[in-house]
Amino acid sequence: MSKNNVVKFRTPIQINPGIVVFFIMFIFLSYHVIKAFNTDVPSVYTVQESYIDNNISGMGLILRSETLVNADKAGYINYYIRDGEKVAKGSTIYTVDETGAIKDYLSDVASDQTSLTTDNYREIRNRISMFNSYFTPSNFQDIYDFKYDLQTTVMELSNETLIEQLTQVDANALTNTFQTVPAAQSATITYYQDGYETKTLESLTKADFDEDAYSKQTLKSNEIIGAGEPVYKMLTSEHWNIVLPISTESYELIKEDTRATIRIPDVDHDVYCDLSFHQIEDQQCAVLSLNGFLSNYAADRFLPVEIVLDADKGLKIPNSSIIEKDVYLIPLDYLSSGSNSTEAKFFNIKTMNEKGEISITQVDPAIYKKEDSVCYVNPLDFPEGAVLVKNNSDETINISSVQTKKISGVYSANKEIATFKQIEILDTSDEYTIVKKDT
Repeated sequence: MSKNNVVKFRTPIQINPGIVVFFIMFIFLSYHVIKAFNTDVPSVYTVQESYIDNNISGMGLILRSETLVNADKAGYINYYIRDGEKVAKGSTIYTVDETGAIKDYLSDVASDQTSLTTDNYREIRNRISMFNSYFTPSNFQDIYDFKYDLQTTVMELSNETLIEQLTQVDANALTNTFQTVPAAQSATITYYQDGYETKTLESLTKADFDEDAYSKQTLKSNEIIGAGEPVYKMLTSEHWNIVLPISTESYELIKEDTRATIRIPDVDHDVYCDLSFHQIEDQQCAVLSLNGFLSNYAADRFLPVEIVLDADKGLKIPNSSIIEKDVYLIPLDYLSSGSNSTEAKFFNIKTMNEKGEISITQVDPAIYKKEDSVCYVNPLDFPEGAVLVKNNSDETINISSVQTKKISGVYSANKEIATFKQIEILDTSDEYTIVKKDT
């Protein structure tokens, strides 16, 4: 056989059905995976009753009736009254030891009684705990006030123990060089000065509100006090004011009010007080007038305060869930009751069949709200070009000529079905909105 007669056949391509099926499944799965990544999946948010806090907060300046009392004689001072304690007229505030004889005696007694009592330590711990509860690093200046307060407390507790020993001193030792000084009137006693004692509302300046520049000086010390030097301070009236700088927006909210509800530290309930306003240079200030709690803040000049406004309570929803929807505004007199219902929630639609016969059918659309003479109705519940028939009348209206309006609402998820609900907004913030509970 001649080699020229040999014909070579190409091997046919054999397609593996398994590979084809795998390829098709790969394309199918890839499509759905890509689609899933590019599809926004709605999330369900469970709403709760809440409110948005729009209260007015700030650091207020305390003004009150204050009188510095100077020592009549020079000498060593021993105090009988704690800082912030209220005393009656004639109560012993301090004693003056002109020669130091009594001081030496008390020093000898103190050498045998250097430790504080269990109650003394408990009071110091309570003051530390109270400071720790409200201290924030942004108000570092408060540490210096706390240091002063703690030093004063320890000195008071130590002096109480020593002063009790005065009863053991021989009467002959109490000569004309030792003087007991009573309170000239009923007052709350404190032991510091800061230059604000004579300040009035009219004399305040914006610089007076600078906490960084504020300083106060203790009047209690173990050093000898000269005649004419301030020895203690009397707060002579229970009436006092908190002057709180506020913004123009806050002023507009409360400018018509004469009473206010406020929250202040160390008082576990809201406080009611008189409210007035005073402008200091270009700064508007709220003046909060109180008639109690003075002793709580006898050692304070600045006080954090919060004016409580009426909070709009309702359902708290995220702003991202709020959408706008177009609705039909259909006159209420087009509403009709159904054959099996006495409630007017249906609309009559005039229809014509292929034979030209006219009939009336009813639709039961979603009605979001009834207001004045119209109701807000979902457009998707009507066929295109529908003709509405007025109840008990021959008047008609084409749905295409009905007025529309945009309303705000959310999709309410109930048993895996989401339906649009109109909302009535009470208050809003950057992230959340409070809506009326009834809606």
